Amino acid sequence: MEEKYEQILSSEVSPLIPFELLDEYNDFINPTLREVLRANCLRRYLEGAIDLLIKTKIIQVASISEKQWDGLKLYKKIEKIREFYSTDIADAFDELRRIGNPGSHFGNEVSKDDINKGIDVATRIVEMVLIEYFKTYPAGSQAPVLTLLSALPPRNRIYIWEKILENGQNDLWVTDKLSMAYLKNGQYERSISFLGKQKSIGIISEEEYENFVQKIDMLYRNLDRFDIAQNILDVKRIFETIASSPTYQHYKEFVNIFLVLVSGYNLGSA
Repeated sequence: MEEKYEQILSSEVSPLIPFELLDEYNDFINPTLREVLRANCLRRYLEGAIDLLIKTKIIQVASISEKQWDGLKLYKKIEKIREFYSTDIADAFDELRRIGNPGSHFGNEVSKDDINKGIDVATRIVEMVLIEYFKTYPAGSQAPVLTLLSALPPRNRIYIWEKILENGQNDLWVTDKLSMAYLKNGQYERSISFLGKQKSIGIISEEEYENFVQKIDMLYRNLDRFDIAQNILDVKRIFETIASSPTYQHYKEFVNIFLVLVSGYNLGSA
């Protein structure tokens, strides 16, 4: 295993870190570095993530040139993001910028609490961008992308589906995908409990509830037959198999998020 992969592969939370930003990730999670240096790495990570994951879309929808975008200061880029994305992601980016800024100037101090807050935001940026996608294209409106989403480890899918639920989409699609994510994360009882709650609030009928429970029970008995990602190298392998279908030529924005995430990782280093 390559040394730079060690932290990301040994992590219990399977962070979704683009390969191009792996050095910044390894630095900002390094507790032996001074907080001010880690803050600088958080800012660098944010700048890189914005350019890798959001820049292309902003240039298209805002009708600005790449040169104009590249000339913007970070806070101006976040202001531009706020025009075309939700307040949630813009506020998160702005908070990360606030935490990272002191790391760029001599004489500043940064608290451990701020570093931990920054890490929480930075390591969720890919998920945030995916959640934003589903605000534009609600789950179920583009069924093939949900198959791609299944390439992620279950714990990451749970985070995404719970946020989609919080954002107001609560239907059969969310019920199906979130209950399966719980199950594949080793949380059978939570899956069944969630289905019961969905029935109690009228999202699914009694018949639909029984069908979902039968499905979960069948999957539970056959979990060892499923290829369930545990880390980023698994994501790359599963994604490349799924995305080889010509179908995904029609979902370039979604596919590109995954390409940014996995490109560069070497499957031979696992």
